[in-house]
Amino acid sequence: MGPGHARRGMSGTGRLEQGGRKEVMPGMSLRNRTTSRSAHTAALDRRRGHSTVFDRGSGDPGHSTAFDRGSGDPGHAMAPSNAAHLRRRIPPMRSRDRPFAGMADNERVATRPPVPLALIHTCLVLGLILTGGCGRGEPAADDSGAAAEASPSSDRTAAAQPGGTVTGEAVELTPVEAEEEDPVIFRQTVEWARGQRLDTLETGPLMAALGRRFVGAPYLPGTLDPHGPERLVINLRSFDCVTYVESMLAIARVLRAGAATFDDFTRELRRIRYRDGIPPDYPARLHYFSDWIAANEAKGIVQSIAAGLGGVVDTEPIDFMSTHPGSYRQLADTANLRAIIEVEARLRARERVYIPEAGIADIASEIRDGDIIAATSTVAGLDIAHTGLALWHDGALHLMHAPLVGSAVEISVLPLADRILEIEGQDGIMVARPR
Repeated sequence: MGPGHARRGMSGTGRLEQGGRKEVMPGMSLRNRTTSRSAHTAALDRRRGHSTVFDRGSGDPGHSTAFDRGSGDPGHAMAPSNAAHLRRRIPPMRSRDRPFAGMADNERVATRPPVPLALIHTCLVLGLILTGGCGRGEPAADDSGAAAEASPSSDRTAAAQPGGTVTGEAVELTPVEAEEEDPVIFRQTVEWARGQRLDTLETGPLMAALGRRFVGAPYLPGTLDPHGPERLVINLRSFDCVTYVESMLAIARVLRAGAATFDDFTRELRRIRYRDGIPPDYPARLHYFSDWIAANEAKGIVQSIAAGLGGVVDTEPIDFMSTHPGSYRQLADTANLRAIIEVEARLRARERVYIPEAGIADIASEIRDGDIIAATSTVAGLDIAHTGLALWHDGALHLMHAPLVGSAVEISVLPLADRILEIEGQDGIMVARPR
């Protein structure tokens, strides 16, 4: 998650990851959970009673290396409840169907050579300085996001349309920043999806299918924070962890609504990314991803399901942006800083429910393809460290995401439950189901 979304330093959780070990970066403190990390590690070791071989050569156990565990974790075979939502198999994608030439076969987990430790350290330090953790200019969800308007989290422009876009919206489409390739990629993606009849799927499975198409797309931090005034930034050429989720959700929704134009996509992306700022402004952006989930649930776009999965309340305060204003050039404006402080106060008063890492394996069968996964952060003041899409792969639940310690969108090497246990900067998940 990049900093345009205050996800607690997604992948940029302020920690240097080396073969499963992390060291806290200067200026970053860690939260104390009541759960025991040693107990979590023991749970992971028990689950590894099968042929799981962990390749620590990449420097980041959660993001990379070859998928050398055979089928993954046989204890997490796809449950019938999940299979029922996949009423027909999505056909494998041919290379000519993908928008990124040369990407690895997106039916497989991406692989890459080991990353030098010094390079990881340099990248993480620069990322934390420039973006507050994730790659967006805010405390990130790997990868980004926290938001800001004193008004309630509601869409005042029109009624929510679950599974489709807002209708009857008289919205200015400016200011918008996009390259000429973006409308082309959007059009090609829509044509491909309709050719596969994917627009007949529910929103979640449709997002998963779209997400597979973009496996291999480059990772790029800081895209939402170009110099100049706030504007809606559209980039379908490269992603951070939050822009990846937002883009797949927006494309899926316009497809489900029968819409086809780039303007339709622009309107929907704006509606997803901002509380209700028109034109968009910095405080109206949903920087903290827990706020993103709550605001989009109020609009009928997603449904938070962690509570129904037996989650617990996260009582840690959220204040990373206001306590690290030097990480965000926009917070040099005292009006923006005041607005962010107000947002954080509302977030502290709102109940946030997450599933602790030790319990993820137990509820994995209830998670469906395309569910939005937000990994909770152990960094003090941050809510979310990383985001991605749930994907059942080889009988186990994985994460399809744009990782900071990586170079492209990929399917996680480890199953989701094991991945969260391996990364000390993450200690659970929030789950939002697209509507």
